[in-house]
Amino acid sequence: MTNLRSTVSDDALLAEYTDEVVASRELVSVVRVPGGPRITYERITRFVTIFYRFTPRRTIAILGRFVAVTAATVAGPCSSPRV
Repeated sequence: MTNLRSTVSDDALLAEYTDEVVASRELVSVVRVPGGPRITYERITRFVTIFYRFTPRRTIAILGRFVAVTAATVAGPCSSPRV
């Protein structure tokens, strides 16, 4: 129980103690998730935190690429072909 209180999520804790976990299709169910900006931000932050815990360098590299592409897209000129 102490490990569960100190981890980012129960999935991350389970991944530390098992090699592979495969869920049965019968156990999978659709869950409606609200999608406001704040909730989406918190969900992405939690997701990135789990990956950072296991592969920090790779996570930083992926986030760096994402930020670079986003910055280039926003800062770059918008050229569209004229007809």
